[in-house]
Amino acid sequence: MPDDEAEVARATRLMLRPIASPLPLGFFAFAIGSGLLSMEQFGLLGSGQERNLALLLAVFVFPAQLLAGVFAFLGREPIAATALSIIAFSWPAAALVTVLAPPGDSTSPLAGALDALIALVLGLLVPVGIRGKPVVGTVVLLGATRYALNAAVEFTGSGVVELLSAATGTLILVLGVYGGLALVLEDTAHRTVLPFPRLGEARSAMQTDLHDQAASVTREAGVRRQL
Repeated sequence: MPDDEAEVARATRLMLRPIASPLPLGFFAFAIGSGLLSMEQFGLLGSGQERNLALLLAVFVFPAQLLAGVFAFLGREPIAATALSIIAFSWPAAALVTVLAPPGDSTSPLAGALDALIALVLGLLVPVGIRGKPVVGTVVLLGATRYALNAAVEFTGSGVVELLSAATGTLILVLGVYGGLALVLEDTAHRTVLPFPRLGEARSAMQTDLHDQAASVTREAGVRRQL
């Protein structure tokens, strides 16, 4: 048996394909989408723009966030990848509900139910995200908060809650732009330029060599025999 294991080890090769970090794209896309939605909620885009905005978010923000989510999975970033992908698909879903809504309907309990469930899933990701990358975890927390507030708006039509949602979206815009810029500068300068704290394994991944990085790769999804 030991000889068989040694033969398998000698015959096995794992190819690691370096990719650029998809997180800046994810940060920037989420920031842009949240900023546009906040502008609409604050009444800065004028009246009658809801459908146009929904379509714009579906054709611009959705593909950018989905691309970031796919490459985050390839880069073995399960928290960011899951959050980005779920949020990405919420844009065309909201656009579909908005475009197909009867004229005069400003709220939709169905959209509210979807927002509430998205908030629940994002909320479950927050504790793990904050333990690794606090900035990512905080953005996910703000995202969960906003989806919960949007759900309340759809169920109640409250203008006050809508303003709270818009304010939360503004925070996402600010933190998303900061996070995206910090990671772009970090990847291009190969050093920390703007503070982007990492904890636990996320921190050790920036400090250890390739041998340590690849030590556990055989137990990761996509490499082991079963997911």
